[in-house]
Amino acid sequence: KYLGLELGWVDLGTAEEGFAYVIPQINRAAGVIRVAQDRQIDASAEIDGLQAYVVGYWPLGERAELFGKVGMLAWDRDSVLIDEIAVLRAPDQPTIPEIRLNGEPFTQISQSDDGEDLALGAGVNIAAGEHLSLRGEFEWFDIADTSDAWLASVGLIFNF
Repeated sequence: KYLGLELGWVDLGTAEEGFAYVIPQINRAAGVIRVAQDRQIDASAEIDGLQAYVVGYWPLGERAELFGKVGMLAWDRDSVLIDEIAVLRAPDQPTIPEIRLNGEPFTQISQSDDGEDLALGAGVNIAAGEHLSLRGEFEWFDIADTSDAWLASVGLIFNF
């Protein structure tokens, strides 16, 4: 009654961000720097995974209880970086400088990785019947190379 196990799958959605930057044109003889081109790199990442927790419960009466949980998230991440100018430009347009990585023109990089990291959570359960509870909770995931991964949720729990 005070301790339990929890397994689940979580989809943390897609995070997207655009990074604008400027490529300057420098005329050294005239000592002039002017904007040659505005560019943008778009980045996105999708994360999902299997979670496993040990959960501790603290009763607040007959119908409600607080809980805290500690466990692991086995996650998968798919990341994409896109140079929007390189993707949209005509190949015969020499006025737009290319970005080159390892000698190759950069237009898009895709990467997938995975790992297992710490997961923590806390919330409240309110009994709606003998085997059914309403749950509100916050979860935090310590995913490698990710700044913040939080989840707030409301759900129904079937207890057996």
